[in-house]
Amino acid sequence: MTKKKMDKRKMLLILPFIILPFLALAFYALGGGQQVVAVQGTAGKFLTLRYSGLWALLTGKTGLLMGNYGGDDRIVFVSPKDIADAVAEELLLQPKEKTIRYVGSEEMTCNEAARIIGSAVGKPWLKWALLSDKEMLQGLKMAKVPEKLAETLVEMQAAMHSGKTLENFHQNNPKMGKVKLADFAQEFAAVYHQK
Repeated sequence: MTKKKMDKRKMLLILPFIILPFLALAFYALGGGQQVVAVQGTAGKFLTLRYSGLWALLTGKTGLLMGNYGGDDRIVFVSPKDIADAVAEELLLQPKEKTIRYVGSEEMTCNEAARIIGSAVGKPWLKWALLSDKEMLQGLKMAKVPEKLAETLVEMQAAMHSGKTLENFHQNNPKMGKVKLADFAQEFAAVYHQK
């Protein structure tokens, strides 16, 4: 395996912990999102998202977050404040060897996260629906996301759905930070209710 491919795989395993959870919520909060085709299954004929983001979701137009990971999949959220605390601690330690430190604020299922955000804004029925990789890719393409980026996002979320991205995290059993998703939800709700 080439160094470039190894670096890409490492990045795919690291990104969900550092950036994706809070970035995704902030992205949706600002009205971003993806267009997603109908969900499969019994409810599939009735559930369709358009390019509208969390705002439409929270105002009752959709009622779902969607991705090719979600539902009962587990996810680790990390606050920038907890990252900053961990970086400060590591800088003060001045290790002589290269060290790796996993940082997380809170681990839960995607539906638990949706419920926390939904409850904070008065929409406790909010759910995080699970789409197939194909549906997710099709939705991203319909939303005009560049093809390579769409494929990379689907690949990353598929790894999250499989649990692969949490393997090393759990093996290292890191101490969780102080900031919880409920804390972020209150900040989010304050901005949400201003609109």
